[in-house]
Amino acid sequence: MLVEYSDRASLEELDFPNGPLEADSPLYVLRSPLEETACQKLLEPGSLLQVQGRRYMGKCSFLNHVTGYGKNQGYWSVTVNFQDAPSTVLNDLGSFLRWFSLTVGHQLRLKNRLESYGLSESFDGQTCSEYFETYLLPASSFPIILVLKELDYLFTHPAIAPAFFELLHSWHQKAQNNDTWSNLRLVFVHATSAVPLLYSSAPQFQTDAPLVLSEFSLAQTQQLASRYGLEWAFDDVKAQRLVSLLNMVGGSPYRLAIAFYGLRVGELSLSEIMQIADEPNTIYGPHLQRLERRLAQKPYLKTVFTKVMRANDWVEIDTADAYQLEKLGLAVFNGTAVRTSCMLYQRYFETRLSEPKDPASVRRHSLEAEHITLQDLARTPDAALERSSKDHPLPSDTLCDLAELPIVEPSLPTAQDENLPPKPLLGGRYYLQAQLGSGGFGETFL
Repeated sequence: MLVEYSDRASLEELDFPNGPLEADSPLYVLRSPLEETACQKLLEPGSLLQVQGRRYMGKCSFLNHVTGYGKNQGYWSVTVNFQDAPSTVLNDLGSFLRWFSLTVGHQLRLKNRLESYGLSESFDGQTCSEYFETYLLPASSFPIILVLKELDYLFTHPAIAPAFFELLHSWHQKAQNNDTWSNLRLVFVHATSAVPLLYSSAPQFQTDAPLVLSEFSLAQTQQLASRYGLEWAFDDVKAQRLVSLLNMVGGSPYRLAIAFYGLRVGELSLSEIMQIADEPNTIYGPHLQRLERRLAQKPYLKTVFTKVMRANDWVEIDTADAYQLEKLGLAVFNGTAVRTSCMLYQRYFETRLSEPKDPASVRRHSLEAEHITLQDLARTPDAALERSSKDHPLPSDTLCDLAELPIVEPSLPTAQDENLPPKPLLGGRYYLQAQLGSGGFGETFL
């Protein structure tokens, strides 16, 4: 089974949290028994594994560990992220299935043979199944793990979703009594617990209960802190500091790792980081501003989230809206109601989404909104701009190296004194690009 790497990471090995962890990363904390359950499932012929977790809950790192185990057994691992699908294929089933088949074949290092199958003009579920059964699956003598990420993204595309889910379900059924199909191990990955409620008739979500990646417990938080070299985390008295941190940022491995990275390389104490965490020029600033930009792209959802935030408690909203907020990581959905994910978001958005009450605040909000827009334009290559739309926010890998570096905004006035100097990052310490890593501030950590 999987090995937990308990040695702490050296300072030289640490980068700002900017992407999923590798299978052998010393920063990974096991969520026993979930890893063991997932790995055992992959050993079963024709198995189907579901993984569920809100954004910033560590799905990508979890999958790296599980598929890493499969690779050690000789399995192939193929990952399809449906948010990478071109917009031109999302409204036509044939085009979508063709893109899907080509994507899988490319990762299996196979040539495109759609032409020889006579499938260049039309492509439906039957022909897609034939392509897999007679060409893609037999190409490997070992099982193939097919990871389907952002599966719930397809729910916003009714022209393809029902037929595609039915196709996947048929593959899973075939795998129970067909040697070729039994080599296929399906892994469904979705972000929200609202999925079964939105599409309760979809059979693929009723096969097995998903493995849910929940928030870290105090014990797991202590382990993560220790991996960052904060040995005081296991002192019974000092560890109480982590309880306050969990109350502030929740048990998200990503948000916790940001604080632990700041403590390891920064100059502030944990209490000082928590005190200024919701301010835009601190270590959490890029993360919070990124969420704010996502909300700005969806005015209706911004209004819904404002309602949730102001309730400051569980509140019932439309299931589809709950799905969107939970998928973004902004809210927790319990099946009937939602609430804000953590106090950090509550504090930050209380001021950002509230109505300005005086001219200076109006001016400040206006300048900040314009500043964020200009930042996006300056950071985004032309090719990425073509992909940007309401339904297709820019992925983090399109940003340049310095795209998300915290910056000081010297021209933004405050209601109290427009001439106050700007606040520096982490009380005066600025991070070098080498410390932050080459990928900017990513969104898929852990």
